[in-house]
Amino acid sequence: MKRQFESERRNLINHSIREQKRWTEEMAEALPKAVARHLRKAGWIGQPVIREADVVWKESFIRLAPRKPWTKLETLQYVSVREPARTAYMRTKRMPLEVRDLFMDGTGRMDGRFLKVIPVFRTTGPELSQGALLTIFAEALLLPALFLHSGIRWLESTAHGINASLSHAGLHVTGTFSHDESGLFRRFDSEDRPYKEKDGTYRLRPFTAEVESWQTQGPLLIPKAIRIMWHLDSGAYDYYKGTIEAIQHPEDH
Repeated sequence: MKRQFESERRNLINHSIREQKRWTEEMAEALPKAVARHLRKAGWIGQPVIREADVVWKESFIRLAPRKPWTKLETLQYVSVREPARTAYMRTKRMPLEVRDLFMDGTGRMDGRFLKVIPVFRTTGPELSQGALLTIFAEALLLPALFLHSGIRWLESTAHGINASLSHAGLHVTGTFSHDESGLFRRFDSEDRPYKEKDGTYRLRPFTAEVESWQTQGPLLIPKAIRIMWHLDSGAYDYYKGTIEAIQHPEDH
């Protein structure tokens, strides 16, 4: 399954375009004020517009159900905000379970295998595709070049950020980017992500991606500690957390 991830990653890289474009003050001024403030504070002005990148995770953990213990993961991830598209590979450290998570051509797919060969699940469908697109929307916290995507629509501003929507391949999701006192976007919230209930049906549940801390990468401020959670009737369910080591264009490493 790791080879499958590497093949999908290579395919996305082969279809990417190496740009020379850099973020300018004029580009920032054409975006909503909250977005422009984030770009300036994070140091993007004057830097390359990065639309494809490997997200290098130093450590990552998943909680498979509420009140379950955290399970350590190996996570590999490549995301393109040009398409948009993403592929990720996760392997649990405690048990020989591998998961491949793919969104490409407007379709989401997720596969799980035990001991590398035994299929555990294979999931696709409109709910998974919508959830995958929403994940990429949240990853604008990592790659703000998504804010230039033609499918973005800026909705009303709030006291602490801005509401926006993203449309792609017949899918449509909305969410809110919220900033801290410095102007950095540190949180993304949405009510458009389907959650799989115990009976196998899907229900839209509030979803949050939060940047808990930041780090420097050259001239940039990038997220360091990330936390992902659902908001269920029983309370908040933190299901993924991790620490990012770097966000790198594939040709830069």
